[in-house]
Amino acid sequence: MKNFSSQERFGKEDSLAQKRIPELNKSIDIINKFILENNDKSTKFRIHSEIIIESVKDE
Repeated sequence: MKNFSSQERFGKEDSLAQKRIPELNKSIDIINKFILENNDKSTKFRIHSEIIIESVKDE
């Protein structure tokens, strides 16, 4: 979404978003593979997450 927004507003791609897209696609593939390998009617999944908030400056 960030890359799309940059394209629409500024007419150019967001370099950080472009770098992140393949990383996110790889994560999706890993998650999908895990679910397919562990998917039967008795399987339950538990998701653990950590949220980290930090201050960053624009590059």
